[in-house]
Amino acid sequence: SPFRGLIASAGYIISLMYRSSHAIYNTSEVTWAFQGGVLDWHAKFPLPVRPGDRLRDRLTILSKRPSSKPGRGIVTDIHEMINQDDQVVFTLEIVFMVATRV
Repeated sequence: SPFRGLIASAGYIISLMYRSSHAIYNTSEVTWAFQGGVLDWHAKFPLPVRPGDRLRDRLTILSKRPSSKPGRGIVTDIHEMINQDDQVVFTLEIVFMVATRV
């Protein structure tokens, strides 16, 4: 293969990111209430994920603003999946709607 060995599929990596981010979005202090799905989504896979890699998810909030609809806000964040060698193997910049406090 062009990758010179076995690698994880993009779908598998995205599934791992969603599973690991659940613990970030839902804690004992804060629970995010998503409203209406994803507004924009940009994924990049700069390096392959190989068997035995250990991954962690770093989440950075890039921006947040009120929506034009009351009780909702728009959040832009970026997820970075990082391997055991501190190399970024996947990034996902995503824009989504959340419920806000009134």
